[in-house]
Formats: sequence, structure tokens, C-alpha cells
Amino acid sequence: FRLDDPAVAALVEIAASARHPVYVVCLAHPGTRTGDLVALARRFPEVTFVYGHCGHTGLDASGLATIAPCPNIVAETSGCYTAVAALALRRLGAERVLFGTEYPLQHPRVEVVKLAAVPMSAADRHLVMAANACRLLGEEES
Repeated sequence: FRLDDPAVAALVEIAASARHPVYVVCLAHPGTRTGDLVALARRFPEVTFVYGHCGHTGLDASGLATIAPCPNIVAETSGCYTAVAALALRRLGAERVLFGTEYPLQHPRVEVVKLAAVPMSAADRHLVMAANACRLLGEEES
């Protein structure tokens, strides 16, 4: 599907009414690129979009720059390189970076260890590893 497809907009409207975030994996094809996600996110500023894998191929430094001005897009870290996760923290701030596992394709411990290698404060680590997900899903922290 393409992010500019009216059916996608209809699904985003449903997510908006349920106050649910929308997870998107961008690709290199027209209609599925990071710029297309930004255009969709600007149409729905009340919806939080989760930028899967910190962008296309897990190496998308330019994609992080593209989403940076769009505050309703957060970057999810599963499958990306450690350097890209660190770049996401620098470009977006810890409030906009979200831990992900890519389970069952990746064992969650791999992703935990990867983020343990990324320098960040204890407060930022708490945001990335737990608090941001709780906030996005409207859940209480345990």
C-alpha cells in the first residue's frame, strides 16, 4: 500500500478516534518513503506515528533528519544499527525514541543489549525502554 492511499487515511482516522499510534515501516518505493510518512503525519497531527526500525534499512540517517521537524513521529529502534539509534536520540530527543524488539524475528535480548551500548542518561534510558511506550499506549508504568 501507499501512504497517500485514501484507505490508509481512513485507517489513520480510526486510529485517531481510538487514540492509538500508527506503526509504519518506510521503504524505498514511491508512496512509502519517509517523506510520504511526514506528509501523512502532517495531515493527522493528533496521531502519533511510529517510524519503524529508525527508517528504511536501519541505516536511514537522512530519514531521521526528515522526521525531526514533525513532532508526532517517534522513531522505533528494532533492527537499526547502534549508531542510528544514537543518532535518533541526538536528533529527536529521548522523548521521541521508542524501544522495539522485532520479535519473533529478533530475540528481545539482542535489542536490549544494543541499546545498552548506546550512551544515554538513566532518565533517557527509562524514557526509551519503558515510559515512552506507556505514554503512547495510554498505559500506567508498573
